[in-house]
Amino acid sequence: MIKRFQLVLLLIISTVAVRAQLAELDVLQKSSSLLDGIDKAREAYTTGNYIAAEALFYAELEKGKFAAGDFLRFANTLAANDKDALAKEFFTEYTKASENPRATLLVAQIASDLNNIRQSARFYTATTFSNITHFNSKYYSSLNGKMMSFDKDCEGNLYHKKEVLQGLTNLGFGSVAFFNDGHSAIASLIDSVTHKSGLFLFTQKKGVWTKPTILVSDEENNYAFPFMDELNQALYFSSDKPGGQGGYDIYVANISGKNIQKSINLGPVINSAGNEINAILNDGCLFMSSNGHVSLGGYDLYKYQHRDDDQAILINCIDFNSKKNDFSIFLDEIQTLVNRIDHDGGSLVTFQEAKASYTHNGTVVNKSEKPIKNAYVIFNNPLLKGQSEFAITDEMGNYSFKTSEENALGMGIVFADGYQSKSFTMSTENTSIILDDIVPVEITKEVIKTVYVPTYRGYATDSLVGDSLAPLRLITDQDGASISNYKQPANKDGYYIILGTAYNYNQAYELWNNWLGNFEDAEILAYENDLYRIGFFAGSTEEQATRNFNIAKEKKKDIWILRPAH
Repeated sequence: MIKRFQLVLLLIISTVAVRAQLAELDVLQKSSSLLDGIDKAREAYTTGNYIAAEALFYAELEKGKFAAGDFLRFANTLAANDKDALAKEFFTEYTKASENPRATLLVAQIASDLNNIRQSARFYTATTFSNITHFNSKYYSSLNGKMMSFDKDCEGNLYHKKEVLQGLTNLGFGSVAFFNDGHSAIASLIDSVTHKSGLFLFTQKKGVWTKPTILVSDEENNYAFPFMDELNQALYFSSDKPGGQGGYDIYVANISGKNIQKSINLGPVINSAGNEINAILNDGCLFMSSNGHVSLGGYDLYKYQHRDDDQAILINCIDFNSKKNDFSIFLDEIQTLVNRIDHDGGSLVTFQEAKASYTHNGTVVNKSEKPIKNAYVIFNNPLLKGQSEFAITDEMGNYSFKTSEENALGMGIVFADGYQSKSFTMSTENTSIILDDIVPVEITKEVIKTVYVPTYRGYATDSLVGDSLAPLRLITDQDGASISNYKQPANKDGYYIILGTAYNYNQAYELWNNWLGNFEDAEILAYENDLYRIGFFAGSTEEQATRNFNIAKEKKKDIWILRPAH
């Protein structure tokens, strides 16, 4: 039986057509004769051969050879192969085995979307497409090692193919990033002898392109997928050099002319054990493609946002992803384009952006008419089929919510720490919502349960590529002692420092994960009616709680003490 299974497996691997692959990903491939067992399954996944990967992962699963990341690779493989129910099971197994708490949030985000993937308005398919980049009105893609430019018509189709950067190098092109009004470019060039990719700078002299100069290249590692942030003179790229999370990681380095400074890894929120490629910046967010995070299948597009309050969020761009490999995204005010590739070739997928036809604005204040910031305004609409949307008030207590006409009518409810919740009806006029203070005794609800997560120390970064902040050390009941991060405090009637409030588990989990780096004893406290508070045990006396409150105020200003009921 085992021999028969091995024979069938061999036939699957040998007969499956090789899926379309980007040139810079091809350089990562290793000789199959050097791989065995779980490594061969991982290689099939990395190269996009999902049918072979599924069979190989099944075999290794039966042998008990799975590491935590293999549950994710297998789940993404199953999703790519349209086996959604089984994919969800292995996403769940991954969250149990993984030490990455963000996995739970991503799994929850896509759980309802595997069977409901948004379809594009139209797409244009051409087997010549590889990795597409964009500058001004032109699109660029390599063809047999040569770099081609394309124009785009009003329907999103690419035409008017023309070779660019012609005759300047014997190396093969991967992808290119133009900048300096199109007079300079950084490209990944691939050496057919060493089978390695490096980054090279192209410049014009008196309007004529000159031969490229090396920015970063060596015989051991790959450097690819460049993107130039001209405003900050920063070069983003992917590399598999040592010291990363695994596979291609995204790095950033300052660049001036032909000089590039030491690069910085963007860290584990963005990078994974898989490949992170095609980083771009748009409106303060970093977009990328990855096969190392929870996905709808293969490579998915993700958005990373670092907020002013030190919250770092990575989400799956579900609306633009598919079960195929979604490698890059281009956004403008009219439409969104996605570069999508599978064994049939490359497609530039066009998404027409829906115009918001209804806007609801409002202000949340207290009885003294002072604005309340960071209040959650949740919009519950039966037309949304159980999916609520929310806004958060700014420093002036203002919020804005946009939706399409069919979802215009609905109810809302406002929550804010220290205030009673209040419902309201959405209207086209600016709404002023006045919240009543909560009587102190009403704050001290009995905790129903404490939600815990696998033992993992998250962190919040102080900049996109900054160092993690040092964890806050708290005074405890015994000098020198510390309270365990994941154990229920023995004194259930003690004092808690409350960092924030959420009104569903996903929001609470996101807040907990972002604050864990500053407050290593933080817990998620669950109450009735889907109320969650993020806080930490501050002691059993008023004195201890006050001392810890003053320490914590140095890290976060808007906190309060939850005192025991009397």
